Amino acid sequence: MLLDNKDKELLLRKASLLYQMGYKKEAEIFKEVSKRNKMPDEFILNVTPEEYETAGSKFARAGLRLSELGLPEWETPGASVRFPFIIVEEGPDNMKDGKLVAGVGKAAMWKIKEILSAAGVPATKTADGRVTFDKNAVVGKRIKVLYTDEVDTRPVAEGGTGTHYTKASAAYPPETTDESLGI
Repeated sequence: MLLDNKDKELLLRKASLLYQMGYKKEAEIFKEVSKRNKMPDEFILNVTPEEYETAGSKFARAGLRLSELGLPEWETPGASVRFPFIIVEEGPDNMKDGKLVAGVGKAAMWKIKEILSAAGVPATKTADGRVTFDKNAVVGKRIKVLYTDEVDTRPVAEGGTGTHYTKASAAYPPETTDESLGI
């Protein structure tokens, strides 16, 4: 479809508003379409019809998901640890990956305790009297990860979109059930 001057002006106004809102990538798309003077007739997706039909959300469904932990690493060096995992239960969430993040300060230590306890990995005392854990002992441990429904409530000026999604929020021992949590 060819664009007339009115269409081009509208696209450029939208691009300007998107720039002001901080959506530079989206604004560039509007500018590019305006420059080409033509809307694309169709979009060719780089997937087969079978892949398209089986495609789902990258987010796991809300609820408990049996997961296997990977090697913990710093999320923010000296401030927080990332515990990566892969969902290993049958169903649409099988093989989706995620992470639980825990701060290493005194006020946030409850989260590391929650994850290590769920995995059955003990914390030990170092020679200088601080606490540590064997990160290699975490690898391959199974836990239940609770995914909760979330909404992006940040203001638009801070990048908020109002998007609904699920988030890995808590760790439980593998024998935990929805019923035992009252959900």
